[in-house]
Amino acid sequence: MPFRIDLQGPAVFWSATGLAGLSLVLVIVNAVLARSNESARIEVNQRQLSINEWVLEQRQNQDLIQMLALASVRNNNAAIRDLLAKNGVTFTVNQPAPTVTDGAVPLVTAPGTPSAPANPTLRKP
Repeated sequence: MPFRIDLQGPAVFWSATGLAGLSLVLVIVNAVLARSNESARIEVNQRQLSINEWVLEQRQNQDLIQMLALASVRNNNAAIRDLLAKNGVTFTVNQPAPTVTDGAVPLVTAPGTPSAPANPTLRKP
């Protein structure tokens, strides 16, 4: 004799109602979590943009400092050198080594003759 399930009884009705209610609760929880996830994603994106802007500003600051140091060396400008030193930037000028080509005598400049200095090496204490 086959076993028959009574689909018309009150137990089935309340079980189906409970499962439907649970499904509704899960849909609401899913919506709340999705909204929370979206706000967290927006916050992370804003922080990343801030970090990217900071990195760009740091590169621009470094380029500006290098240009000021180079101008100070090329023009022998003590005011720029003092300004950089006042802000904690010190640099030294490395003179390029003389090069010998084709067995010729190295080029020597007379004292007092300006020569193009090498890029200064910058150090921040």
